[in-house]
Amino acid sequence: MPRRSKPRQPQLCHHKPSGKAYVRMEGRHGPTIYLGEYGSPQSQFEYDRLIAKWKAKYDPDGFRRFGTTIGELYAEFIQFAETYYRQEDGTHTTSTSSYRQSCEVLLAQFKYLPAAEFDLVKLEAVRDVMIRKGDVRSQINKRVHLIRRMFEWGVRRKIGTPAVLAELDLIEPLKPGRSKAVESEPVLPVPQIDIDAVLPRLTLPLRAMILLYLRTGARVSELRLMKVGNVDRSGDIWEYRPKLHKTRHHGKVRVVMFDPIAQEILLPYLLRPADAYCFNPEEGRREFVAANYRDGADAQRTFIEVARCEQLIARFAWSSLSANATTRGRDAQTPTTIK
Repeated sequence: MPRRSKPRQPQLCHHKPSGKAYVRMEGRHGPTIYLGEYGSPQSQFEYDRLIAKWKAKYDPDGFRRFGTTIGELYAEFIQFAETYYRQEDGTHTTSTSSYRQSCEVLLAQFKYLPAAEFDLVKLEAVRDVMIRKGDVRSQINKRVHLIRRMFEWGVRRKIGTPAVLAELDLIEPLKPGRSKAVESEPVLPVPQIDIDAVLPRLTLPLRAMILLYLRTGARVSELRLMKVGNVDRSGDIWEYRPKLHKTRHHGKVRVVMFDPIAQEILLPYLLRPADAYCFNPEEGRREFVAANYRDGADAQRTFIEVARCEQLIARFAWSSLSANATTRGRDAQTPTTIK
């Protein structure tokens, strides 16, 4: 009989007189290692730990596939994500932080579990914790999907097995009204009366940005990063093609168009060098302070307060304003396109 090329994996055994589990890592003539009560979680954990070390010594490829823990998989994936999910200018997208948030519950429960032992039941347990935490249904579905994507990335790099990935594919997304998950509130358009009340309180650049945002449907970052030289004014309808946008990696070309009304709003901010940004939040603040605060007010402190107000408006209002832009674009065929 030909000799084995490598040792056979040690088996978990039952010592019936004592009821204990044991294993011999160096063959039947090697020392006996007792692991605790047979069938207990403790004995299984100790056996898995010893086998992981054995695989690292005798079967490196097998150890990577079967012995890599979920915590180690996560660490490798995040390192990859920080270099992969980037814009052309090197800035990170929101994808990496989304993966971090999605894996918080997973790591809290199964950080030290081998990735090859993760299954559908455990993924559903992670999802149940998210439900009990009060996460909204749509966010839970997204996070479960990202967890599954991380395991897919691992399988392509020989961490875990294709069988694990096939089992995770069986999970069904939570459906409206069919689970205990909280439903998110719909994002509705901002009432026009609220917009009219806020606009006079803003600095001139921010006011113009909101008006253009409503008129063109442009994204916040697109107007914020727009430079004078980026606007093509050769035709009756001006065009702006952002170099960086969220669908660029899909091969899409983003074109924001400015009709005559939008051109009238934008024109005062084009009277500067071609490489200058159209909108600078510092502009207009002094006039704003002079018009809305008493004489002798602390200008620096007032500027800080105005800046904080602008940040709050930008943080909480853009998503609702996008609903306005979408509605107006659908009703009035606002000239903003993606080719």
